Amino acid sequence: MLVSEAMTRGVKIIRPDATLKEAAGEMNKYHISCLVVVSGSGLIEGIITERDAMKAVEKNLLPSKTKISDFMTKKNKLIMIEQNATLEEA
Repeated sequence: MLVSEAMTRGVKIIRPDATLKEAAGEMNKYHISCLVVVSGSGLIEGIITERDAMKAVEKNLLPSKTKISDFMTKKNKLIMIEQNATLEEA
């Protein structure tokens, strides 16, 4: 089986200068736990997860004033694979 047969399509994205409040709103709206962070030119910069957002809450930061880019998991920490790879390779 290929990754393309098991992966989620149509992932939701957000820009890195959005706030954690905006991210939480999008996650709640779509009933998801993460958003792919994409630059204005369409390049993946990272991912913001519920767990990432909890780090800001733990520090008592205001979600409406805190930028995603300060807490997202950066691209260099992500593990990515091509959609034509097998699930065994993934």
